[in-house]
Amino acid sequence: MDAKTLHRKLMAGYQGWFNTPCDGCGMGWRHYAKRRAEELTPETCKIDVWPDTSEFDDDELCKTGIRYADGTPARLPSSCNRKTVLRHFGWMRAYGLDGVFVQRFHPYCAERERFAHTLKVLDYCREGARLHERCYAMMYDLSGMRGEDASPVIDDWKRLLDDTALVEDKMYLHHHGRPVVTVWGLGFNDRPHFTWRDCMPLVEFLKDWGATLMLGLPTGWREQPQEHLPDPDPSKRPVVRCWDCFEDPAMLDAIQIADILLPWSVARAETLEGAERMARDFWIPDIQWCAERGIEYMPVVYPGFSWHNQRPGAVRDRVPRRRGAMLWKLYYEAVRAGATMIYQAMFDEMDEGTAIFKVDPNPPGPEGLFIDLEGVASDHYLRLVGEAGRMLRGEIPLQAPCPLLG
Repeated sequence: MDAKTLHRKLMAGYQGWFNTPCDGCGMGWRHYAKRRAEELTPETCKIDVWPDTSEFDDDELCKTGIRYADGTPARLPSSCNRKTVLRHFGWMRAYGLDGVFVQRFHPYCAERERFAHTLKVLDYCREGARLHERCYAMMYDLSGMRGEDASPVIDDWKRLLDDTALVEDKMYLHHHGRPVVTVWGLGFNDRPHFTWRDCMPLVEFLKDWGATLMLGLPTGWREQPQEHLPDPDPSKRPVVRCWDCFEDPAMLDAIQIADILLPWSVARAETLEGAERMARDFWIPDIQWCAERGIEYMPVVYPGFSWHNQRPGAVRDRVPRRRGAMLWKLYYEAVRAGATMIYQAMFDEMDEGTAIFKVDPNPPGPEGLFIDLEGVASDHYLRLVGEAGRMLRGEIPLQAPCPLLG
């Protein structure tokens, strides 16, 4: 594994934020259960996919109040368990995923309890990356930022450099000779607590420090808020939506400080036809815009999307996976559009139903609690991502049909 370049790399996001009462962190069922829930039951469950725990040891698992059909209590792992994180990185190597962007959230940089927890997760990721020769890089997610102060993130980066020698790791991802750092969350219009301008001191600090800087933006960053309808009939629901960006043309000049742009596209396309429009209306012109300015581009792909259990009234399985056809279509369109690097959303995100790691095809709980995986094997999406990586690297031809679906 060459951690010196992002070229032809397929990288996933790694949340690492799922806790259990058994992991010693004192956070209870964080991200597994709804806020302030002391027990994990069908009523308090927040996730929309259930992980496959058949390979896990007893010391990785914590009993829940959800049961399988035979009455057996279902158990879940924690992201703050060394064995579990190392297992995840072993899966990455076994199936051909190049590595991950380890998510680090703004609030955790300032809160002592959460900061200690995230340091443990990061240490386990670093060990997993070295052990299994996978690359990794830091992604700062500002979506939880309140007010205009990004200084906790700046302080966090300085601490990591001083205390852990983070970027000196052999497997820390570099690109064009510099460590890769991502700042995610600039310009989204559903985050009224801060604007892209509030993020610029952090962005400028990282650039001046010497990072290869990637910025996570809304899908509609280039055109700003316009609606793309799939049909002239306005009564029909849009398939591709891009009204996710603040309208401020000055942002187009400001973001040119970036080396790489990462527009967030999860759930913007809900059908296979929508994926085609995503490439035509966004990825292709985005890549051209970036090329004209010497900026690289990393499109985001996803297997499906669902946050029914965490959002009351939300549609279950809003973007159906179609047994992998949706994800493969997005890969195909991204490579055909000229992408040389791709971001996979996400390795372990169960809240939004985008997890590609091993998931249970026969989950516990009442019928309909989790999305239907349509009979595919638990490692189906890891195998599909491995094939997509081969296509990105040119090891197999560009092919529209999903190779795992016949």
